[in-house]
Amino acid sequence: MSRHYSDIVALAKQRHRPQAIAQRLNLHPQTVYADIRKARMVGVKIPHFLDNESEEEPARLDVVSLDPQFVVPLRLKTLLVREAERAGKSPTDLAREILEKGLLDRVTRHG
Repeated sequence: MSRHYSDIVALAKQRHRPQAIAQRLNLHPQTVYADIRKARMVGVKIPHFLDNESEEEPARLDVVSLDPQFVVPLRLKTLLVREAERAGKSPTDLAREILEKGLLDRVTRHG
């Protein structure tokens, strides 16, 4: 066990990915994986990390309202805000622009 074992286990129980835990605690990812494996071996219940849909629990869809007309998953909001800042636009304006472009492209291609 590493000296960060309890921190690793606590973050893993919250479903933080091992790579994120390693980065946050400034550790090698293999240290994190090893401590998680050891914790599971002694009976600590750590949920599996979500790469795709979990077999254990249905994935919860976190949504954020950009305005009364736009609702997006929380994981996309971060990307949208970052891209909007880079483009010098509001997240709402960028979302509208992306949606309009995507829909117009689709309609144009598929009639």
